[in-house]
Amino acid sequence: MATLNLILKGVPYILHDRLGPSGPVRTLLITKKIKGKVYEGKISTFDDTDAREVIVKLSSKLEDIRELEHEHEIYSMDLLQLQGKAIPRCLGLFKGCTVPSTVELMACLILEKCIPAPENTISRHDTEFYRQFMLNLCQIHAAGVLHNGLEKSKHIVMQSFSPRIIDFSKASRHECPGSFPADIYGSVQRTGTTCPELVALEVLYGMRSC
Repeated sequence: MATLNLILKGVPYILHDRLGPSGPVRTLLITKKIKGKVYEGKISTFDDTDAREVIVKLSSKLEDIRELEHEHEIYSMDLLQLQGKAIPRCLGLFKGCTVPSTVELMACLILEKCIPAPENTISRHDTEFYRQFMLNLCQIHAAGVLHNGLEKSKHIVMQSFSPRIIDFSKASRHECPGSFPADIYGSVQRTGTTCPELVALEVLYGMRSC
């Protein structure tokens, strides 16, 4: 079981990842709110020599905690082999209470912070960006996961020179029938059974990779 000291607005929480490997107790300092329940933070062990910036999704509401548990399951089980490739690395889901212990429950999902390369040579206007994105999406579908939200570009970020797909809070399991690639005009052949999400994303992004 892994232990985490979370500090949010000066309030300490002791959280645990019961499925995570045991090791040194780490401290997570929340440094900035991005929007909603998404924050930036700095995680480190006691000597601060391995400090790193991370993205944190926080919640104290039972319904939202269940959503975080679902997202963590998608990251750590269904898409484990794609971490650091098509999706960010997941550092665990921690749950616990304020110190001293109260009835206030807190849960946090910790993900690597994706940082674009300086002078990024791949932008959202490049065919290579869209080609890599569609390859990543196909790998996610091949792993049996339907994202259910990629019509919103905020769910695509850059890690160095490569796109990463994020936010699997609404994801579901999926037996993907696949899709034909879009042509330069955005048309997709619909012979036989095709995947609605892949077809929609081929029309939206796939044609730009041609």
